[in-house]
Amino acid sequence: MRRVNFNKPDIRAIIFIFILLMTAIGCAKLSAAQHSPISPTYARDIAPILNNNCLECHRTGGIGPFPLQSYEDARSHANRIVKATADGFMPPWRAKQGYGEFRNEKFLSQQQIATLKVWVEAGTPAGNLAELPPPPNLPLSRWRLGEPDRQFPMPEAFEVPATGEDIYRYFVLDGKLLEDRTVTAIDFQPGAAAVVHHANFFIDYEGRGRKLDAEDPRPGFSTTETGGFMDYDGASAIRGWAPGVDPYQLPPDIGMYLQKGGDLVVEIHYHLNGQKASDRSILGLYFAKQPVQKYIEGLIIGTQDLDIPAGESQYWRHFSMDVPATMDLVDISPHMHYIGAEMQAIATLPNGSKKPLICIPNWDLGWQNTYVYRNLIRLPAGSRIDAWFRYDNSPQNSSNPHKPPLDVRWGWQSTDEMSDIKSDE
Repeated sequence: MRRVNFNKPDIRAIIFIFILLMTAIGCAKLSAAQHSPISPTYARDIAPILNNNCLECHRTGGIGPFPLQSYEDARSHANRIVKATADGFMPPWRAKQGYGEFRNEKFLSQQQIATLKVWVEAGTPAGNLAELPPPPNLPLSRWRLGEPDRQFPMPEAFEVPATGEDIYRYFVLDGKLLEDRTVTAIDFQPGAAAVVHHANFFIDYEGRGRKLDAEDPRPGFSTTETGGFMDYDGASAIRGWAPGVDPYQLPPDIGMYLQKGGDLVVEIHYHLNGQKASDRSILGLYFAKQPVQKYIEGLIIGTQDLDIPAGESQYWRHFSMDVPATMDLVDISPHMHYIGAEMQAIATLPNGSKKPLICIPNWDLGWQNTYVYRNLIRLPAGSRIDAWFRYDNSPQNSSNPHKPPLDVRWGWQSTDEMSDIKSDE
């Protein structure tokens, strides 16, 4: 893993290696909604929208909180569907359409959103259910890419209390890699989906996780050290998971190289919801079936220079990175916490032309994602990457964890803040 440090006035920037950029300064608003067709029905108009955009999660056995596989399902949740789509909360895709091209994009057009609204206003008519489109061909299991080549479960269940502070806990997963492997995809199955807020994965080659686990009487372990495994040279981060995001899948002929013998470690953030839960989550890895042409390397760009005053809704941070050698970006993953508001990243090539990398006009920590580019983004040596982050620490920000607002600085807890962009090349 490469780490690059650079200094600019008022900015202490860090460059890691992993998935890449984000933030949104001046992200233009989407065009005004178009009018939906007259008298939409479930069979003709609504079922195709739900089939193509919702059923991957909202199906029996899926990770969505309720299924949307039938007319009765859709009718029962019609008002929730309209609100979630009108607010841009669903489908769970925060990147601005047209600002970078990504695989597995999840967008509803303004016409589709309007069609849902008109359907509900008309009383949710069913139409001719005999003419329903065929359901999508979805995997029967919860593993959306099919059964993984290797599954790594938590060795025992962790009991999550009903109340208290959020819990951040590490677990050394059962099993080691017995040989060098090329990973092409990663998925994760939470054992207690109602309380697993997100998860980060690491491979530990020096046994530090096992040592800390042995010293803790409960399953897993916690660490108060700065950054936990993130600042530990014997471990490498290998992606993360959040509810509703697609499994991480690399483009053809590209892989992630993992050496044999390491322990796979998962850090899980539990968000307590008033009910006890028992969690035994599973990490799934998919291996290359033939040699790949390229192995990814990670890259992180960011700053720890954050001092966000209470009440401030327009706190901006900008940082940049000069590209020392030609690189091909595979993916990008922005990261802020609860008072993050918007982000944007753009590359300037040596000839002065611009390449948009990502823009997230409405940041939501609960839906952070790794966005894999549809085509590799070539950045020649001498290019520059610029990123802008805005934070809203005002009482009007409903996501603000501090009520009333407090001054917020950089830190590892989700009630602190971060400002970084991760990418693979």
